Amino acid sequence: DEYIGRSLARSGLTLHLRLSPADTIDNARYETLIFTARKARLHYNDQISLDNHRILKLRERYPGVEFKDIAPSIDAMRVIKSPEEIEVMRRNGRISAEGVKQAMLATRPGGYEYEIEAAAMHVVLKNGASGAAYPPIVGSGPNTCILHYEKNDRRVEDGDLVLMDFGGLLDYMCMDISRTWPASGKFTKEQREVYEIALEIQKACIEAYRPGATNEDVQKHVAEVMKKKGLDSRGQRGGFGHYVGLCTHDVGPRAEKLQEGMVFAIEPGFYYPDKNIGVRIEDTVLITKDGCEVLSKDVPKEIDEVEKL
Repeated sequence: DEYIGRSLARSGLTLHLRLSPADTIDNARYETLIFTARKARLHYNDQISLDNHRILKLRERYPGVEFKDIAPSIDAMRVIKSPEEIEVMRRNGRISAEGVKQAMLATRPGGYEYEIEAAAMHVVLKNGASGAAYPPIVGSGPNTCILHYEKNDRRVEDGDLVLMDFGGLLDYMCMDISRTWPASGKFTKEQREVYEIALEIQKACIEAYRPGATNEDVQKHVAEVMKKKGLDSRGQRGGFGHYVGLCTHDVGPRAEKLQEGMVFAIEPGFYYPDKNIGVRIEDTVLITKDGCEVLSKDVPKEIDEVEKL
């Protein structure tokens, strides 16, 4: 439920899997296997099957030749961005940031989540993007606690938080930004407390992202900041970041050490469904020679700036 929203009810699962509470575990396993296999075949890519068939035939014909999957090599090449790719991502950062900013301005109690999405989409399309890099997430109230919420059809109520995860697709390069703001213009005390924790942790991550740093270095730095400031990590879900490039969650081997030219999304999030409070603050950053450049810096994230907007 926390990733995409409410799942099938118990009766729905029974209907789809043809199970009843009286069924044995073995029968349940069998029915689940048949169900997933059937669904997997429905969505199977014929091209992949054809390629695999060709490779098998080639291996039979040329037993002395070693065949290797080229994808890992290409994936590794995508990790370090070229100067041209970096310029595209900088521009995408600017227009996507403006899109999120306009979405914030378009928010009002009584409006709908899809209206907020439309405000952001208008900006990126007007500025040359081919669309969104991924299905936009605009969650209000309880929907802020659903990590990959995509319905965007709830009516925004007074006192709600609004969480938006959005980025444009420009010249095949993606952008990934998240912001959280109060629909009524002012954070409540509880909302502010959670927001401050998320913001402090995101800033700590950004400070730690620099050439030569390892994932362990980042985690250690964040832990030190949290301990020093007495921050509570309960409610934190999801990782701190991921590659961004031709895909929003881009491919590539896990970096042993950060290198200049890598691009990451840094996205700490805190979620409290019992309070309808979900906060995620995400920026896309470029690793530079001596630190990192925040490509999505034009979207306000300081509390005073957000409330003023």
